[in-house]
Amino acid sequence: MAVREPRKLCKDPSKFGTVEAEWLQPDEAAGISEQDLMVAYYTHQAALAVRRSLAERGMTQRQLAQRLGVKDETLGRKLRGEAWASLRDLLSWARELGIDVLPVPESRAQLLPI
Repeated sequence: MAVREPRKLCKDPSKFGTVEAEWLQPDEAAGISEQDLMVAYYTHQAALAVRRSLAERGMTQRQLAQRLGVKDETLGRKLRGEAWASLRDLLSWARELGIDVLPVPESRAQLLPI
């Protein structure tokens, strides 16, 4: 990944993982590849799903981190887009919460937030 933090691909990085997030456009000259943007967008979608599930259950991020066997700080950094989440992370979130963390795109065009 060329971009150090997935949230840096949001127009306002503090909005990563929220419904208010707006996204930059792919721009190879600026170091914003379509691949990085796709991964950041899907990590963002997963963070939204996790946050919704935690709220619905009345569960805290700290409780989820304990159940996953990870540090609360590490989980928080990934949910805020300060660090890249791995496929292992996404699947462990889905399994622990019993949710779908990623939408299934109907076309390649839906892989990007634009």
